[in-house]
Amino acid sequence: MLKFVVSEDRNWLSLIDYEEEFERKQIDISLTRKIHNHYFHPLVKKKHWDGAICFVDKRLPIWRVPSGLWSEVYQICEKYKIDVENPESCKNLPRPFYTTNQ
Repeated sequence: MLKFVVSEDRNWLSLIDYEEEFERKQIDISLTRKIHNHYFHPLVKKKHWDGAICFVDKRLPIWRVPSGLWSEVYQICEKYKIDVENPESCKNLPRPFYTTNQ
């Protein structure tokens, strides 16, 4: 089960707890995307960059995801059958994450 907390400025979702390493790794893999036509980018041609952009901030011991990707995280968890805890601090985040049927 993944457990997220929304930062005080409401810009970040902090991944504070997880049961298995594969859950955290799946979030990392799913939120890493290649740019459009990355083969033709000069840095990729020179082999200085692989063309991938990761939306997970891993500089701190606690991984952070921009709060605008909240629905994306939820869809990833549904797709790979990963349980996610819906914190009370997510009430004002856009649907489909917060539901009143809890």
